Amino acid sequence: MTHNNLKIILMIILMQLNQLDGLREIKELNYTQPNELFTKEQIDNNIDFYVDIVSLVIEKTKAQSQLMILIIILRLIDKIKNRISDINKSIVLLYKTKIANSQDTTFKNLLLKFTEDR
Repeated sequence: MTHNNLKIILMIILMQLNQLDGLREIKELNYTQPNELFTKEQIDNNIDFYVDIVSLVIEKTKAQSQLMILIIILRLIDKIKNRISDINKSIVLLYKTKIANSQDTTFKNLLLKFTEDR
């Protein structure tokens, strides 16, 4: 794997991480109390009567969200590990061919043809 391919993989990983920046746009994630979710009209009409139920919903949702985030992170880590493993396998395979030390320039040129389409 070339340096450019590694850069591309790292760029893809960074793009996936940058997508998490969208979480900053969700203002509700900054709330610390359930009543912050209520509109003024709802508050004026005694929505706070339901605050315990809303709190329970928040706790259930929070647990599910944390589990989903953990699963996403673990999948991303697995993808990264697999891509790095593929790069390392490619390097080992190329090294084992010993083409770099071969005197056969035709064979070397044939192998380098694979890099021309990039």
